[in-house]
Amino acid sequence: DRYLLTTSIRRDGSSAFGTSNPYATFRSISGAWVFSNENFFKWKHIMNSGKLRLSYGENGNRALGNPYFALANLSAGGGKMHGYINSSGDLSLYRYLMMDRLANPNLRWEKTDSWNVGLDFGLFNDRISGTFEYYKTITQDMIMNERLPSFTGFQGIATNLGRVDNSGIELALNT
Repeated sequence: DRYLLTTSIRRDGSSAFGTSNPYATFRSISGAWVFSNENFFKWKHIMNSGKLRLSYGENGNRALGNPYFALANLSAGGGKMHGYINSSGDLSLYRYLMMDRLANPNLRWEKTDSWNVGLDFGLFNDRISGTFEYYKTITQDMIMNERLPSFTGFQGIATNLGRVDNSGIELALNT
């Protein structure tokens, strides 16, 4: 009733990522201390409940618009059919393959790391209760389409480029 601890570890795999990185490991840990249940806590007539929390967790994103985003895309050649006259005098047509998307065998999971510190409280027999929290979330290795020079023949390649940092403070009061 005073100390709480939760941990987890998860290993996920998806064929949507490059052949070098189909798996990723995600961890989380959280702990809490219910200080209002300690014997030394003498203000129970004012603050009947109080808990400090700290948590960290990792998560991955595999929600790609195309599940084959990391693979090259081959299609039948467009335009006119090409061919040649074979030894018997007949026209032999042949097809060719075109590649309209480059493969990226190093494409990896987007990862989000989240930190949270919080205080849960109840005052005056829970007539006023609430939480005060600080959080920080960092999403990195975001999957984006990187533009390529036109002389390559390709518009871009799917790669891990972006990063977003998000942090804030939240206060919730119940009366």
